[in-house]
Amino acid sequence: MSVRFNPSGSLNVAVDASDLPEQADGHNLASGEMVRCKNVRLNERGKGKTRDGSVKLNTTALKNPVWLVEEMAGDRYSFAGNAIYKNEVSIATGLTSAAWAAVQYNSFNDTNENVFALNGTDRKRVEDSTVAEWGIEAPTTAPTIGVGRGSMLTGQYNAKYTYVRKVGSAVVAESNASAAAPTAQVLAGQSLAVDVTQPKDAQVTHIRVYRTLTGGSIYYYDQEIAIDVTYAYGYTFDWEETAAYISGTGNQFTTADTTHNSENCFTWEELFKDRDDSIVDSVVVASLGDFDSNTSDSALGSQLHTDHDRPPAGSFVFGPAYDGTCFILNGNKLHYCKPKQPEYFPALYFIEVGPPQFVLQTGVFHNGQSYVLSKNDIYYVQGTGDGVFLPLPMKAKTGAQSQNGAVSVHGKGIYHTGPDGIYLFSGTDQKVTEGNLEPIFRGESVEGLPGVGDITKSWLHVYKNHLYFGYSTTSAIGPENILVLNLDTNRLAYYAYNDGSDVRISAITTDITNDRIIVGDAHGFVRIIEDKSNTDDSGTAINWSIQSKDFTLQTRKHFPRWVKYDVDVPIGSTAAGELMLDGASHQTHTITGSRNTKRRLVGVGNGNKAATRISGTGPATVYAAEFE
Repeated sequence: MSVRFNPSGSLNVAVDASDLPEQADGHNLASGEMVRCKNVRLNERGKGKTRDGSVKLNTTALKNPVWLVEEMAGDRYSFAGNAIYKNEVSIATGLTSAAWAAVQYNSFNDTNENVFALNGTDRKRVEDSTVAEWGIEAPTTAPTIGVGRGSMLTGQYNAKYTYVRKVGSAVVAESNASAAAPTAQVLAGQSLAVDVTQPKDAQVTHIRVYRTLTGGSIYYYDQEIAIDVTYAYGYTFDWEETAAYISGTGNQFTTADTTHNSENCFTWEELFKDRDDSIVDSVVVASLGDFDSNTSDSALGSQLHTDHDRPPAGSFVFGPAYDGTCFILNGNKLHYCKPKQPEYFPALYFIEVGPPQFVLQTGVFHNGQSYVLSKNDIYYVQGTGDGVFLPLPMKAKTGAQSQNGAVSVHGKGIYHTGPDGIYLFSGTDQKVTEGNLEPIFRGESVEGLPGVGDITKSWLHVYKNHLYFGYSTTSAIGPENILVLNLDTNRLAYYAYNDGSDVRISAITTDITNDRIIVGDAHGFVRIIEDKSNTDDSGTAINWSIQSKDFTLQTRKHFPRWVKYDVDVPIGSTAAGELMLDGASHQTHTITGSRNTKRRLVGVGNGNKAATRISGTGPATVYAAEFE
C-alpha cells in the first residue's frame, strides 16, 4: 500500500500522531497533517518552504534588553535598557530600565506626531531626535508680587503663572498654574509687578502670567514672555553703553530718567526694569523673569485652565480612540486624557475597573470600542467621555497575562493569553489552543516543540493575516519561540530564532512605512524578521524540519520497501529524509537537487506506525514524500 504525505495540513501536537486525519481509498493512504513543522512557512497550500530570514539593523548591541520598538514615519525608536534610541543612535539616557508602552499621536494644536511613552516611572515625549517630558509640571514656587511702574490698576490683585510650550505661535502644551502669591497686592493707580521662577524643563518656551480682576479670585490671561531670550546690545542707544550707566546704581534699562525720555527706549527694554543682567561681549543675555501687569480688567484674556495635569506614571497606554482619547492603566484605574489633548490628564479623569488586587494588564480597541484586561477578566469600557465611562465585565474565561498579551483582529475578535493557552473573545470566550497545542501550555515539549515557560513574558502580534505568539521555555526576558497562525486557513507553524545564537525577541512591532516586522531582542539588537530578501538569520543558516503524522495499517504492520522525496534543494542548502518506524529513525537519505523523486530503497524492518521526516538547513521547498 502506498503512503503519501504532503504539507497541506497544520501542526498538531495535542492529538496522538496516529489519530490525525488521513484519507484512504483501499490502496493508498494520504495526509497533510504534521506533528513537526519547525521554521517552515505554510502559506502556500501543498508545499512548505523554509521561513524567510532575519537581519540585524545594528552591529553593536544597544543597552539591553530592548523593551519596546516603535516605528514612526520610517524612523525606529527603541527603548532599550535605560536609554532611548532613534535608528539605533542614542537620544536619551539615565532612564529606568523597565518595560515600556507607547502611543503615537500629535499634541494639541501641533501637526507633528510624537511618541508618547511610559514605563511606570518615566513619562516621555519623543519628537524626531528630542526626548522631553510627557506633559509639563506646574511651577512649584509661587510668584513674588509688588508695585510695578504702570498706572492702570487700583484695588487688590494677585497672580499665578504657567509654563508653556509653543510651536510657532500655537500653544501646544501648558502646565497647570503655580500657587498664587501668599498675600494679594493693593494698588492705587499703579501696576502689578510679578516675579516668577524660571523653568528647569527644556521643552518650555514661554511663561504666562494670569491675574485676578480687582478684588477677584478667578485668574485670567494677562501676558506671556519667551524664556532664554538673547538680545544684541547693538539694539540699545549709545548713552546706554557708557560704563558709568552700566555699572552705576541706576537701572540698566528704563523707560525714563532725569536725562532721557521714554522715546529713547524700545518696548522690550521695559521688561528689564530693576533687573541686574550682565553684559558679555557686548551682548545682553536676558533670562526673563519679571512681568509688569498693567492691563485693565476688561482687557484680560481667557480664564486659567486647572485641568492640565501630566499623565500618571502608569504601566500601559493605548489610543487614541476615535474621539482622540488616550488611556493609561495604573493599577486597577483607567485614566484618560482630554480628547485630542494627550498631554492633559485631569486628576479626576479616571474610573476604577474591578477590585484593586486585580491590576489591569493591557487594553485594545476592537470594532472601535475600548476594552481593558486584567489577568482574570475582560472589561468593555462603555461611554464617550468624562463622567459617562463605565466598565462592563464580559463573560470571558480569563484576561491577559502581560501588557502584550492581547490583540484585536478584525472579523475575529480579541486574542488574549490565559494561564493555560491562547483564547479568542468574540462575545463568548474560546480556548483556541486546546485542539492543537494543549501539551506545550502544560510545559511539555512535544516533537521538538518546546513547552511554554513563564507566559507573562510572552506576546501576541498581528501582521497581515498571521497571528504571532512569542514565548519562552524559561522566565528569561524575551521569547525565543514563535507560533505562527494563518488566520484565513488556520494552518499553524513553529519558528525558532535561537538556533545557532540565543535570540530572544523581547519587543515586536509592524514597520508600516516599510511594510515589515521589526523586533528588538534581549541582547540589544534590533532586527527585521520575515525578511524576503534574506535566507538566513544574520549569517546563520536556518535549520528546518517537517514530519508527517503516524500512518497505521488496520490489519498489519508496515514493511516499507522504498521512499520517494519531492523536495527542491538549491545549491548551498542541505536536506535529508528519514523513514520513521514506531517513533525511531529507520533509514536516512540525503536529498539533493531540484525535485529528484527517484526511489530510495529501504532496508529490512517493520513497525506498527510509519512516518516521514524531512529536515535540512538553508532555503528549500518540500512538496511531498511517499513510501511503500
